[in-house]
Amino acid sequence: MFRAFILTIFTTTLMLTTQQSNAQLDNNGFWKDIPLVRESGVPLGGIGAGKVDLCPDGAFRNMTFQNSTDVPISGIQSDEFNEAGIPEAFLAVAVEGVGSKMLKVKDKDGLPGYQLDEMLYKGLYPFAKIDFEDFGPIGVELEAFSPILLDDPHPQYLNSSLPAFIVAVKMTNKSDRPQKAAALMSWPNVIGIGGYPKTRIFDPRGNEMYPSKKEGLASVLFTHKQPKVDLRFEGEMHLSAIGDAQTELTTEVNWWKQQRFEQFGIDCKLPGTVADEVLTVAGAVKPGSMGSVAGTHLIEPGATVEQKFILTWYFPNRKTNDNPEVVDTNFYVAHFDSVEAVTKYVHDNLDMLYNRTKAWQDRFEDSNLPDWFSIKLINNISTLSANTVYLSDGRFSVNEAPTSMRGCMGTIDQRAASNSIYSFAFPNLALSELEMFNATQITADSEERYNKHMNLKTGSYDLVIDRLGAIKHDIGRDDFEGGMGPSNHWKTTHWPDIGSVYVLQNYAHAAWTNDLDYLKKVYPQMLGALEFQKQLDQNDNGIADLWGNGCCTYDSRIFQFYGDSPFIATLYLAAIRAAQRTAQILEDEPTIKALEEDFQKTKQTLESLLWNEELGQYDKFVDLLY
Repeated sequence: MFRAFILTIFTTTLMLTTQQSNAQLDNNGFWKDIPLVRESGVPLGGIGAGKVDLCPDGAFRNMTFQNSTDVPISGIQSDEFNEAGIPEAFLAVAVEGVGSKMLKVKDKDGLPGYQLDEMLYKGLYPFAKIDFEDFGPIGVELEAFSPILLDDPHPQYLNSSLPAFIVAVKMTNKSDRPQKAAALMSWPNVIGIGGYPKTRIFDPRGNEMYPSKKEGLASVLFTHKQPKVDLRFEGEMHLSAIGDAQTELTTEVNWWKQQRFEQFGIDCKLPGTVADEVLTVAGAVKPGSMGSVAGTHLIEPGATVEQKFILTWYFPNRKTNDNPEVVDTNFYVAHFDSVEAVTKYVHDNLDMLYNRTKAWQDRFEDSNLPDWFSIKLINNISTLSANTVYLSDGRFSVNEAPTSMRGCMGTIDQRAASNSIYSFAFPNLALSELEMFNATQITADSEERYNKHMNLKTGSYDLVIDRLGAIKHDIGRDDFEGGMGPSNHWKTTHWPDIGSVYVLQNYAHAAWTNDLDYLKKVYPQMLGALEFQKQLDQNDNGIADLWGNGCCTYDSRIFQFYGDSPFIATLYLAAIRAAQRTAQILEDEPTIKALEEDFQKTKQTLESLLWNEELGQYDKFVDLLY
């Protein structure tokens, strides 16, 4: 019976997974027979560096380069979904005698593109691949990726934290004669456009762009000549096309118009012009609003060429949400002094970055796991790029819910369900976040030590408890200032499962990394968290009590929880066992015995009070005071 509650959770999860996986994969590993979601796609960007989504319709959306995780940019004047995605952000091909075509469905200026049924998208983080119908005699494929190395050789995971992504457009000549073809990448100058919780910024004033060429690279630098309204939006971007001796590299800094795009289809190259200053509603934008780079190739019959592009960005200063006087710097600032330096590093290490990113995906492909399961495991770690903060001083955390929780970082509950990838592949990042949770623990001299709690006998917050040992629900907003204190009716620090998951995460980290020194250091704090949890047991039966909606990390307002719950009990029992194992390692026999008494009391209540023999399962909760 003791396993029934865990079995119920597993069975429910399995049912949900099965229902979501009715769609099948074709021979190429692409999903078929499922609705297409265009609002989001694979996030392209490094850990803590910001990202942009390449979506199934070929559009770029949800950009957060400029420290704007909570206000992702999908358009220019609005962050809501639009058909075109980020205007003037696209890839395109040109074939001599055929014309030019965007590798996406639609753009705001009506440039010709593909239809949805002419393209096939495969998103497998951090890769996004799209197969297109042939354009004249040329077969067209696209592959974009950001470097994410689960065995990153750099001690601080530099190769997985780059503010960059790479795109390769593959063009295959299916005719019996040589064909001239080109691929381009276009990007708008969006410096100064972004936002933070409840505030959207549109400040393109003083934006400038400069094309350049040097051996093997044609680039456009996106910069600005005057300060922005907010320090976090000050920075640069850099777009480059890679070529060899057989590649003609060209650039353009201008506004896209149909005539100009048609000319690209005729010439199969960009003219290299720079637009005059343009006056917009926000002021002067010089020169132009868009920069693009292209590579032109003469493709022999049956041959395939790859035109590669690199987009990098550099927005060093991360002003914080709750305390704007605090200005941190992103991790990449510790290793690069400019956006051009990022581009050089990516360019010089491109093969290594690609191969080591692809290698861990190949391990899944070569395994005996079902395809649908491998895909879920891989894509579930896309939060590495989508909503992490990684600072130059080594602090790291995860934004729990971008756009809705105002930069709330860490949160011990979401971490309990999702920290394995960090502990496994990036243990120093996991340790950084754990150490910040350690620092939130209420100490003997803390001003927050005594606080009122819900009194289940009176139904009021009039029960004063000693919060010594309590762990906070989060580590604060994105300035990591130490966690939020509980409000009168949202007492997160009093949630009785927090102490248990805190203990389990510390033990798991030490077990996965074999860091016994850390386990020894944190052992007293683990015991303190368990001691605080006992104070939340108002009827002394071994299970900390719940008091309505919002009283534990399973905190939906829809569900009401009162009294004793198997959710709280089983987590507590697991935490006790982890603490006992730690005590055994440290040869603390008295603590092992004391914890065993707590374990048996809780187990007895779980089996006698919460087990429902008639239903063959544990009750969700039992309220003895009702």
